[in-house]
This record gives sequence, structure tokens and C-alpha cells, in this order.
Amino acid sequence: MVNSSKKYKTLTKKLFILFIVLQPFLDIYFFYVPPLSKMLSFSVPTIIRILFIFIIGLLFVFSERNHKMNWFILGYGALLLVYFVLHVWNAKHFYTFATNNLNYSTAGELFYLVRMIIPLFVILLAYQIKINRKLFLRVIVTLTLLVSGSIVLTDLFGFALASYGSKWINGNFFSWFNVNTGFTYWDTAAKSFFYYANAVSALELLLAPIVFYYMFTTFNWRSISLTFIHIWAMFILGTKTATFGVLISIFGSFGLYFLFRYFRDKQPLRKGTIWVFIGLVLFSGVVLPFSPTLNRQQVDNVVVTSREGSKKTAEKRDRFLKQQFALAMKGTKKDLAPIIKNNYVDYGLQAKFVEGGYSYKIDPMFWYDIMTKWPAADRANFRKLEEAQLKRVKEINHNHWDDWLGITYTRMNHVFNLERDFVSQWYSMGYLGVLLLVMPYVFLMLYGIYLILKQRRELMTYWHVTLLFGVVLVLAISFYSGNVLDFLSESTILAFIEGYFISSLRHGDAN
Repeated sequence: MVNSSKKYKTLTKKLFILFIVLQPFLDIYFFYVPPLSKMLSFSVPTIIRILFIFIIGLLFVFSERNHKMNWFILGYGALLLVYFVLHVWNAKHFYTFATNNLNYSTAGELFYLVRMIIPLFVILLAYQIKINRKLFLRVIVTLTLLVSGSIVLTDLFGFALASYGSKWINGNFFSWFNVNTGFTYWDTAAKSFFYYANAVSALELLLAPIVFYYMFTTFNWRSISLTFIHIWAMFILGTKTATFGVLISIFGSFGLYFLFRYFRDKQPLRKGTIWVFIGLVLFSGVVLPFSPTLNRQQVDNVVVTSREGSKKTAEKRDRFLKQQFALAMKGTKKDLAPIIKNNYVDYGLQAKFVEGGYSYKIDPMFWYDIMTKWPAADRANFRKLEEAQLKRVKEINHNHWDDWLGITYTRMNHVFNLERDFVSQWYSMGYLGVLLLVMPYVFLMLYGIYLILKQRRELMTYWHVTLLFGVVLVLAISFYSGNVLDFLSESTILAFIEGYFISSLRHGDAN
């Protein structure tokens, strides 16, 4: 019986590691667009994840029978069931101007709940399954090679999807330095074959401190090359998260290494590490001015300015628009809508907002206020526009239970997926949903900090602080830029690292 249990534990660990390593493959763009996205009611990657977790979960429960963790899982499951019943009940009593009820679906809500539970179960598995540091680092190195390596290679060969939009890039890394091409960040920022650049950027930032740790502790040409490729890939992604994350990870990781090496271990810095630091800083200094991120800032400023025109022109346009609206207000919404449609481009607004899930046809007065009352800088701020639409939806429903139980994920996603984690989930799932499905990541981070400070002589090590650094970075960036906790590849790997982090603090590294 003992040998049988050991075999189940070994199989569980192997399947679990395979599941983590598979995550980048399940984030491929083509899974989420036709024809693959139309093959089944739910996305293929999510179905694969559910099957994996189901099998691993059964093996885990069988090998850990009578374990107190099983009772915790049952209790937590009961809380989620009660929450979901209340969430759906609240969703059924919702008022909106939209005739399609903003695409609400009970099945879609259940599917989203399952998606959010998967990473939380991964935390438990990573905590309970004994993984030593060597195996953990091997997994991180493999993930880095798969993600960063594919970004660099596909970019150099010019066969990568653009980070902005769904088209192919027109220029690779070397085209950045040729101003005669006329390329903008739309043409050069690349995400390999991954689905969403922001989510991949957050994953790269999460992995970066561990990659640096691996380089410092092994320090050979392989680890140095891996670090360089990782930093290079972050620049190629072309998002603010990835590009400025390069600087944060370089200086933050070297700072941690210096503090622990020089002050705690009383050891001088290796000359090799100093030269690598100088090399990475010089590389970043050369690349940054030509990067897609800085190009985006320049291009967007030009576009907004050209659309807005001079102050005098803008004032004249506003007066004319108000006159049109004053006449139209005497009629119906149908009279107001064409005015929005014919003028929103002149106000720097994009079709994906004005003609999207919460379009001018549903609520023209909302878009009129945006056009005439918001300054140009706010109209160009995507996150403000996204949140403004969700605020409007809540305002019209006027139900205080929406704060606690949410307006539902399917409605929020139909309106627009807000690019700010925690805030996004608050709109979709309410305070209770955030507490049960999102805050565990924060609670575990805080618990890790507590353990390190409480037992700082034993636990405040370079290894533990490195893991904590990565977790803090990705949670902070998820609040700033979003699209991390709702994307399973990224949230699953974050969960794997957090679960291992807490296990390492409480039990040490397994043999």
C-alpha cells in the first residue's frame, strides 16, 4: 500500500510539472480565433487545462487520503457554490439599455468561475507536492526558453504576430534602427505566436528575477545567454510592462544580489557579474530609444494632436456639435446616434469603443458626454474609457448588490475587458468574488513577507527574496496594466511560483 501511494505521488508530480511546462503552448493565438475557437463551446486550451487538473486532482486526493487539506478544499468549494448562486441570482435582476442584456450567460459565468479556480488549485498542488529547488529552476529555465526564445527567434525571422493587433510584423529587431522604413510600433513590436502581449509581458517580468538568480548562482555562458535572450525578448514585446520591466528587473535583481553577496555573505562581487551588469545596461541604453514602446508614445501623441487640431478648431467643433445635439434632443435616441457616429473620430475616439459592446446606439448620451466634457488626454486613455463604460452600466442598473456580487464577467467582457486586474474582477464578480478568487494571491504574498520577517535569520535569503520580488512585481503590474489574472497561462505560472514559495518558506526545499 505504501509503495502504491508513492507511485501515485510520483505520477502526480510528473503530470503536474508537465502541466506547468505546457502553459505557453496553451497560450497560442490560433486557439482563440476561428476556426479552432468555433469548434467547441469553450476554448480548446481551457478544456485541456480542466482535464489535466481533473486527473491530477484525482491522483492527489487518492494519494493524500484523509489529509486535512481535503477538508479545506471541500469547505472552500462550499463557499464558492454559495457565492455563485448569489452571483447568478443578482445577475438575473439586471436592467440595461441594451436589448441583448449585454450578452449575459449563466453557462459563461460558470465557465469563468472554473477558469479562476484552476490557478488556485495549482497553488495547493505546488504547496503540497514536494518540489526541490533544482527541479523548480529547471521548470523556470524551460519556460523561459519556450517563451523568450520563441519571441526572439520568430522576430529575427520576421515571422511573428504583432503585439498590437492580430497582423504579422513588418520589421524585425534590426529594422528599429532604420528610420527610413517608416515602421511604427504596430509594425515592429512582436509577441511570437502568443495570444495577448500584455499577459506575456507580465509573465516575462515574473520570470526575470528568477532567471537572474539562476545566472548568478550558476554563472556560465548558458545562464548568461539565457538572461540576455530574456531581456531581449522583453524589449521585442514592445509593451510598457515589458520594456520598463527590463530596467526594473536588471537594477532590482543586481541590487538584491549585491545586498546579499556583499553585506550578508561578506563576499566581494565577481568581476564577471559586474561586466554582465554593465553589458546589460549598455544594451538597454542603446535599444531603449529605438524600442517600439518609445515609438508608441511618439506616434500616439502625433495621432491625438492631428485628430484634435488646434484649440480654436476644437472649440468651433464642440459648439457645432452641441447645436446638433440640442436639435436632436427634441427627438429620440435614434436622432442622437447618427451625430455620434459621424463625429467620434474627430474626437480621437476609436471604433472598438464607440461601436463596440456598449455602442453609441445603446447609449448615445454617454458618448456625447465623453466627446464634449472629457479632455483630449482622457479620451486617448483606454483604461479610463473602459472603466467609464462599466461605471455607466452599473449606474443604470442602480443596484448596490452589484458592488458585492458583480455585474458578471460575461457582461463586462461584452462591454469591454478592463485592463486592470482587481478592479476588473470587482466589476465582474464583486467584492465577494474578488475575496474568494483574486485576493488569495495577495494574501499569500503578505503571508510570505510575514514569515520572512518573523524568521529573518533563517528565511531572509537571496532565494526567498528573489521569489518574493517576482511575485510583488507581477501583482503590482497586474493592477496597473491588467490581463494577468484572467489569463490562465500567466495566472497558472504565478500560482505555481507562489505555491512553491510558501512551501519553501514553511518546509524548506524538498530533496
